[in-house]
Amino acid sequence: GERVSVAKEHVKPNKKTIKETGEWYLPHVIEPAFGIDRIIWHVIDHAYHEVKKNDEPYTLMRLDPSIAPVDYAVFPLFEKDGMSDLAMQIHQQLCRTSGVVSMYDGTGSIGRRYARADEIGVPVCITVDHQSLEDNTVTMRDRDTGEQRRVSVEAIRS
Repeated sequence: GERVSVAKEHVKPNKKTIKETGEWYLPHVIEPAFGIDRIIWHVIDHAYHEVKKNDEPYTLMRLDPSIAPVDYAVFPLFEKDGMSDLAMQIHQQLCRTSGVVSMYDGTGSIGRRYARADEIGVPVCITVDHQSLEDNTVTMRDRDTGEQRRVSVEAIRS
């Protein structure tokens, strides 16, 4: 470092006498050291998981469904043969439901769409496939377990 000099006119001596009594007291001022940003970072930190899937890193955001920013992701297996039309109808119906946030994604492979949904914490993915057009059922996939089950389109809307 560099040597610094402080002029005498910039220094003011201050003499204090402090008397200590040894008495215990409780402070009257409480200064909390947290805000909403710390709470949100805490939630994200505990929800973020990196796992191995097929020997590759895979990111999951395991947010509780009650605080997930998106409730459902709706995917057509392919953007043809009427699958995208049915998927869009389901998506729009979910969007009209009060308190439900749905996203529609028709680009990329179905595995990449699942991965994108898992990264942002979507708890349930709905996939429209060839069988959906025949019997009016869809595949519902749970983010945390990976379990897939067939349900009727009417069961989703209720």
